[in-house]
Amino acid sequence: MAIYLGNVFYGSGIFYGPSDVDTPVNLSFYRTTQDAVYVFHWGFSSVFITPSLFTFDYELQLDVVPTFDSPQLISFLSASVITYQNGNVRKGYAVPVAARIDNLEQVWYARVRIVDGMALAPWSAILTWTIPAKMQQQFAEDLMISLPDAHVYGKEDLLKPVAQRNTNLYLVDNMYGNQLDAADYENFLTQSGNSIDLCRDEALQANFGVLFKFDKPTSMIFVDYRWILKQMITASLVGSTNDAVSRVVAAFTGVYPSLLIAREEQDFFLNTIQDPPVVPVLPQFIFHTSLPFIAGTLVVENLTTGLLVSPGSYTTNPIQGTWTMNVATANTLQATFDVGTGNDPFPVVFDSLDYTALSGIVTFTHSSATVTGTGTFFTTELIAGDEITDAFGIYLGTVDNILTNTTLSLVQPWFGVTETVGAFKLNYTDTQLPPPIDWEKATLASGIIIDVLNPGGFLLDPNVIEALGNGVLPAYVKAYYVFH
Repeated sequence: MAIYLGNVFYGSGIFYGPSDVDTPVNLSFYRTTQDAVYVFHWGFSSVFITPSLFTFDYELQLDVVPTFDSPQLISFLSASVITYQNGNVRKGYAVPVAARIDNLEQVWYARVRIVDGMALAPWSAILTWTIPAKMQQQFAEDLMISLPDAHVYGKEDLLKPVAQRNTNLYLVDNMYGNQLDAADYENFLTQSGNSIDLCRDEALQANFGVLFKFDKPTSMIFVDYRWILKQMITASLVGSTNDAVSRVVAAFTGVYPSLLIAREEQDFFLNTIQDPPVVPVLPQFIFHTSLPFIAGTLVVENLTTGLLVSPGSYTTNPIQGTWTMNVATANTLQATFDVGTGNDPFPVVFDSLDYTALSGIVTFTHSSATVTGTGTFFTTELIAGDEITDAFGIYLGTVDNILTNTTLSLVQPWFGVTETVGAFKLNYTDTQLPPPIDWEKATLASGIIIDVLNPGGFLLDPNVIEALGNGVLPAYVKAYYVFH
């Protein structure tokens, strides 16, 4: 299904395909440990990411001139590359180019375009890249020159052309030069520092993945893994939390997610929670709840006597989250309340078309996860995961396990006052919005909904995306992920 955002239809496919605008972008490369083999990879504008990406071929051209018309021009399609990195957001070719040359750094140019049968898209922007110099000859000559006696070791051999340096001494010396060059190139490849582009595939996890507690999944290729790590590095440096989360998610999907504030969705339950007991050291008047509460929902229990405290025995300040006893007390008190303030939007969770009345009446017992019914048919009217409300839309609990027609258990104990009510099963059928969320404690005040758009139809691992996304969120922010 196409998703309309502004003037763009993600996933419609109507904008994608070889044309004058769908050029691959962000063409990059990195070096491998195999001399003369390089990996080139590229991405796409988010406007054109659709499942069609899987059907296209791509032509990669490499040359020593930016006009791409020299005798050294090399062209690759997927059928001619060593490894075709068929990634999600990134595509890539691992290709052989030219070997390193003694004491000469080579400047090359690269470009890529989409190929669909006989149709060709425009070329990407040109990438300038280099092949580092080979140091074998230089190392061998430096080693030979450093020997102490010219007569004994025959350094005049160095004056001959390379092809004529055939003494046993020089062959051994040249072998050491080759080993020194290999060590030099290995050192060059592993100078990761803060540049992930200089890091080998094999060292990515140790050098960068460990920073984000993100080991490469076995199903993920290195092009994808490298690109995601690059976005994680950028996300850790940007000042905006929204930008950081968006970069992480877009590394998997190619498009930024939609970020919504939970409070503004009016799509939540105001949670009933129970604070830990308060044990006064001395008699006191003022007691605090952990969070602001909805006026009229505070219930105070005297754990010393085992009785509820009469509402007339105290006054409340819901916004500040306090209740003040008329008479100071040293008894152990415990508060139960609905989270929220008078400024919160009303939690619209269902209307006359969105719920089903359950048979009979249902009893919820304070501090118990067990629910009993009279005249109920739990086994036929409910399943695990169903959410139950009262006639006013107040959240009562989520079904965990149905034991009999008259007994079930909740995912969390009911912390409200023991009550027997008519109950309703919530039927949230609006597929354009996420289902109502049973926010935990302060999540209503600091929660966001991250709507992950996946117009390319890529195979995603929600657990990985959520773990990495949560890693760049402030600790107090609670996130709810929706995948389209």
